[in-house]
Amino acid sequence: MEKLIYLLHRTSDESEDQFADAMRGAAEQLAGATGVEKLDLYLVDADVEPARFRRIQTSENLPDGALSTWLDTLMQRDALESQLGDLCRYHAYLVTESEPLVMPRKAPGRVPGMCHIAMLQRPPRLQRAEWLDIWQGQHTQVAIDTQSTFGYRQNVVVRPLTAEAPPFDGIVEENFPNEAMTSQHTFFACEDDQGLQTNMELMMASCQRFIDFDKIDVLPTSQFVIQ
Repeated sequence: MEKLIYLLHRTSDESEDQFADAMRGAAEQLAGATGVEKLDLYLVDADVEPARFRRIQTSENLPDGALSTWLDTLMQRDALESQLGDLCRYHAYLVTESEPLVMPRKAPGRVPGMCHIAMLQRPPRLQRAEWLDIWQGQHTQVAIDTQSTFGYRQNVVVRPLTAEAPPFDGIVEENFPNEAMTSQHTFFACEDDQGLQTNMELMMASCQRFIDFDKIDVLPTSQFVIQ
């Protein structure tokens, strides 16, 4: 099977709420497209409004959501993309997934908390192999140790599948509890100010090794397990 990630953009005349409602309404139909084995939908909606301040935007346009799916083969994606094209604009990527922190997958529905979709670009100063080693081989445990994540999926972009797709090299799906939307102490998995300072500094130092902060986008979303 192959994993694809779609970054979703609403049309200019839609509100965020209208777009989220439309995508949720079409979710089961999307999951029924030919070849779809698993499908998760990520949307900006009212449930994650308290986390809006956590957005980071350096690209021209942040997406309004994302869709991740497993297909038997990417050659079967036409049926899914035909439906998506009637709902929104999108950019598609073929990725390889690493899941260092596995989120228990339960019945379809909204996953508690929020999920950060982080879109990464490899700094020119790093070769691809070195970048991957720092991100996946060295940073992973730091991220787990210093944050309250309960699900962590690292997606290395193999190649874009749509024309003019932003040049992202990695896409992260990272689950946090509800309280992390507004509480820095919860977000950074600590109880006191000293722990907060320590974990923030550790996380920042680790990120600086493989991320240029003028080339990263982060979108807090609600995650829906569809299939």
